[in-house]
Amino acid sequence: MNMKRGMKLCAAAFALFCLALGSFVLFFPWEASGRLGGILLRERLAPRGVSLSWRNIESSGMGNFRILDPGMALPMATLEMRECDLLPRWGESLRRFAGILDISFGPGELRVFGKSLSWSGGSGRIVCERGVVHIFSFRSAGEFRAQGDCSFSLETRRFLKASIAIRVPPEKDQLFAPLQGFLPLRKGEEPGQWFLERKEGTS
Repeated sequence: MNMKRGMKLCAAAFALFCLALGSFVLFFPWEASGRLGGILLRERLAPRGVSLSWRNIESSGMGNFRILDPGMALPMATLEMRECDLLPRWGESLRRFAGILDISFGPGELRVFGKSLSWSGGSGRIVCERGVVHIFSFRSAGEFRAQGDCSFSLETRRFLKASIAIRVPPEKDQLFAPLQGFLPLRKGEEPGQWFLERKEGTS
């Protein structure tokens, strides 16, 4: 009898926990938290010479965000997109004590020294841990076609490792040539072929 009563109490407690968790997820102000997170990230990156902008940040709940008209300005280039979707992976993030999210984006444009390259869309996975941003399975399509992985240190503002194959129209090779002095870029043998490469542990 006591065991049955204990089981009922456990079931009731579990039901209350699920109800509380569901209420938290449903009524948590995701959009407001997303906008606040964007502002904090913008303030953190500004001293590093990176300027972030957007028209709006929307959320359908569960921490899923859509950023409208996101933009990024760097000392040598600017990047603009029509929209970008962020899908956090909560379970994996908790297991690894890291920020992990999948990203997909629509059409956009990269401007380098006044000249531009466009893309039709793309996707990837971002992992942030201990001051390092890892980008896995990055892929973009269009004029700017890229595929690969890389890791970037927020502290040193350098690529720690990279293996990304890039394709651009041959007539736009000149956009990348000036960047070779700042990035680990290597010109491929074919017109319009570039590689962003750095082995881990190399300078």
